[in-house]
Amino acid sequence: MARIVILHPGAMGAAVGRALRDAGHEVGWMLAGRSAAEVAGVVRGAGATYVDGSVIGPPPVAAGTSRMQLSGAAASLAAELFTGSRIEPVIVTEHEYGASAVKMAYAAWTKISAALLLAADAAAASYGAEAVLQAEWARSQPDLARRLEHAHAAAREKGWRWTDEMRQIAETFTAAGQPSGFGDAAAAVYARHPKP
Repeated sequence: MARIVILHPGAMGAAVGRALRDAGHEVGWMLAGRSAAEVAGVVRGAGATYVDGSVIGPPPVAAGTSRMQLSGAAASLAAELFTGSRIEPVIVTEHEYGASAVKMAYAAWTKISAALLLAADAAAASYGAEAVLQAEWARSQPDLARRLEHAHAAAREKGWRWTDEMRQIAETFTAAGQPSGFGDAAAAVYARHPKP
């Protein structure tokens, strides 16, 4: 049994914590004193080992749906914590922030492509051409109708909290020598969707 602290126990963090608790671990979360600055430094400063982790998939209520990306020198030790849980551990690399890089790159495609659909649809609508655009998509890109519907639903529900994530993607791209404009533009699209 291990003692695990979840930094951000939202819907995903709570489900991950529940899966780890169900696997026999002691799980808690930080109620105060959290910040985005210097997490690795805080962990190491307290004498603990830092492992970068990110979840891809829905909140893990069933096995086989979610993967925990892990990176850092102790990633294999952290992966053992998920034995017998509903979450599949995936060791990314020994690079300290490799798991976060996978999450940012994955979200760049899924969420930025959704933001582009929303922006394209809105641009056509502003010229009174939305119905024609959607009819053309239905003929030549039949998957886009479903993706657009999903993008609208996701933006209404979660767009407000994706705004900061898009800015983080922009920063990640800049640090990797890639253009940041994709993330910045998606942040502007999602910022149009206030918290419900």
